[in-house]
Amino acid sequence: MRERRYPVPTHLAVEPAVVRLGVGLTLRQFACLAVGAGVAYLVVKRLHLGGPQLLLAATIVAVALVIAFVRVGGRPVERWLRDRLAYAAAPRVRLWRPTVDPAPPAPRGAWATRPAPVMWARSERLPSANEARRPDRAPMTERPAAAPEGRPP
Repeated sequence: MRERRYPVPTHLAVEPAVVRLGVGLTLRQFACLAVGAGVAYLVVKRLHLGGPQLLLAATIVAVALVIAFVRVGGRPVERWLRDRLAYAAAPRVRLWRPTVDPAPPAPRGAWATRPAPVMWARSERLPSANEARRPDRAPMTERPAAAPEGRPP
């Protein structure tokens, strides 16, 4: 039996060229250049500013060329700008605030439904669920027995 050979796709990150007029343009590049040229044409034909309209049209074409052909970090400029703006809008400092939700008092006769703390694993007293959640209280430690009044310890 003859082995079958399957083609392995190797150019998955390469966009296919749509327009091949000397330079292969992708659909995204062609759309950026077409929109930029159309807006520049409208600026020249519709705005009657004199000299500044040509400068504005040239700026629009330059921005369209940058968006179409420049890649920053392997990504197109518009995606890079979107990610940069999202990073600038995100908070820099994150604070951890523990949620302290006091346990409601157990209804009368509900003692059998609460889990009992296991004491045989350790020799010290285990904190209750409320003590473990309350950061404002110090952990419970054993106190030395107080000496009776009038006698030195």
